[in-house]
Amino acid sequence: HMGHFYLTSKLMPTILRTPGRPRIVNVTSVAHEWGHIDFENVNSDGMLGYPAAGWLTYGRTKLANIYFTYELHRRLREFGGDGGHVDVNCVHPGIVDTEIPRSLSVNFYPLLKSIGGLITPEEGARGQIDVATGPKYEGISGKYIAEQSGPNNPGGVKGSFAIAKSSRWSYDADVAARLWERSKVMTGAAWDSIGETK
Repeated sequence: HMGHFYLTSKLMPTILRTPGRPRIVNVTSVAHEWGHIDFENVNSDGMLGYPAAGWLTYGRTKLANIYFTYELHRRLREFGGDGGHVDVNCVHPGIVDTEIPRSLSVNFYPLLKSIGGLITPEEGARGQIDVATGPKYEGISGKYIAEQSGPNNPGGVKGSFAIAKSSRWSYDADVAARLWERSKVMTGAAWDSIGETK
């Protein structure tokens, strides 16, 4: 999350000057559904961090990506002017056949692969590419777009994407705003391009 946050802050002046409707796309995951933000341990240090509870930590980071997406959308619309023409969304690419679980204590990918539960990297990339460049998402902002064949949509078509509901926790605007402020402190990111002071 912190990398997304900092990089976007650095690119924002250029994004705001870009003609048309520039798009920001954050990659998240269905794993956000088991995440929560621990403001006492934002980096997930210690025993309950990545080594012992990797999937929970991964879920936290993916939830943070969604909070960032929703909060950036809100702040851009509040800023108005050039910010009103920037669209920001997040995409769950699907459960993709990659090496993501290679260093986690639990790796259920071989089982998922054996039952046809994974999609190819090419299928997973479709959503990000479509949200970034496709006409279907022109003028759409502040949304969670999800691959449609996962556990929340049995029988869905692999590699197809649609706007979906993220977890109920992800809509907590107070947590999103608090995470934004904590992220500014932790990264030193400046958002003066959208009217914020340090």
